[in-house]
Amino acid sequence: VASVRLKDGEQLTVSVVVEHKSHPYSQVMSQILWYVARLYKDGARIVLPILIYHGRKPWRRKKSFHTFQHASLPGEFMACFGQRLVDFEAIELSLREPGIEGRLSELPLVERVVLRVMSEIWEADASDYAQWMDEIRELPHSQQRELSASLREYFVNVSKVNKMTVVREVRKMHPGDEYMQYELELLEDLTNETVDSAAKKGRNAAVIEFAKRLIQLGSSDEFIQAATLLSAEEISKIKNGT
Repeated sequence: VASVRLKDGEQLTVSVVVEHKSHPYSQVMSQILWYVARLYKDGARIVLPILIYHGRKPWRRKKSFHTFQHASLPGEFMACFGQRLVDFEAIELSLREPGIEGRLSELPLVERVVLRVMSEIWEADASDYAQWMDEIRELPHSQQRELSASLREYFVNVSKVNKMTVVREVRKMHPGDEYMQYELELLEDLTNETVDSAAKKGRNAAVIEFAKRLIQLGSSDEFIQAATLLSAEEISKIKNGT
């Protein structure tokens, strides 16, 4: 996301890693450190990890990471850090806290909408919703505002398990906008599928589907392990269709 030049002339890149969860996950710190190690191995020296939790269950965890068991990561990754102590401290930001609008006011509109939506919807929908954000960014600012607001209301309704007849009311707010109607119709179908599949298959199946997508994109087994925490054997079975 940025490049920093030190006084001695050395050029450093700044990378941001964003992970989000809809359920409390005890191994999330290990997962994040795995991402950081992978980027460090690829030459990144400044990595800012961000965890977004948008579930409804309370999640109590330690803010400091100094108790991490290094054996949880492959030795080749830990070798990237040499003798350095791997540690970081979490800074928490609640999207439901009083005055949060002021703290988010400096963010661009679309990013604020994403954060708000991710605080409400299920993990099964979030990854698909994110794919639409690139297209939204191409729109003029006024259309971004309208479409983003409608999408947010749409997903909030779905996340609260309202009837689809209620969700369709969102489309009626802009009957003359053909682009918006088209996008929301597609998203209605998408949401029906993801909500239904998430309810029927459960979270583990969602992880497997995510791994399949990464395989289709040509991701390495090493990266898929880091992203899903599946074992090498489990990834091999997914590839072989067993």
